[in-house]
Amino acid sequence: MAFKNFNIRRSKVARALYWLKKNNCYYVNIVIDEEILQSLPENGSISDQLRHLKDEEYQYDDDDDVSEDIIGNNFVSAPLLSSNEERAIGDTLGQMQANDDLIMWPNIDGNPINEFQSPGYIARAFLTLYPTGKADLCSDHIWDVKPAEYFSHLLKYKDGRFAHHPCWWYFALNSQIQWRALQEGKVYVKQNLNDKQYTVKEV
Repeated sequence: MAFKNFNIRRSKVARALYWLKKNNCYYVNIVIDEEILQSLPENGSISDQLRHLKDEEYQYDDDDDVSEDIIGNNFVSAPLLSSNEERAIGDTLGQMQANDDLIMWPNIDGNPINEFQSPGYIARAFLTLYPTGKADLCSDHIWDVKPAEYFSHLLKYKDGRFAHHPCWWYFALNSQIQWRALQEGKVYVKQNLNDKQYTVKEV
């Protein structure tokens, strides 16, 4: 099955990249590789250039009422199942030895992102919601903006882009729960441990 999100229009990708380089503060210094850009189909799928992993143990129910649109909108692949890891590695090595041109997933940086101080942390994760890279929570503001106020305001934004995004409001809720738990943990430590140096076992 060809996923909808893997259908590419080269001209649209090119226009989007050039627009971002001109208008988005986080894309100003990127280098657009024209050779790779020209390798994209003018209007077609790139699913044959991606690594595939088939889980033979999972049986799909033909009577399932879940629409193909829901499946087709999942862009990021699910984590590899442990039983299939060896097979996936073998398939990838075989394709590399056969000199097949594959599109590899981006590498993960070894340095974790600081969610509290990294400028553009949210804007770069949700590019379609922040096309110019502005209005990120960690950007410079005239006055201090609390996370709860920030997310609440964007949920009510006039064009509804944040409220209707399939992932953003889950991200907003998860972030607030995580940050609130960290703050409550600091309060507990301050009120109950009295700055005494405890071992992990004592805590």
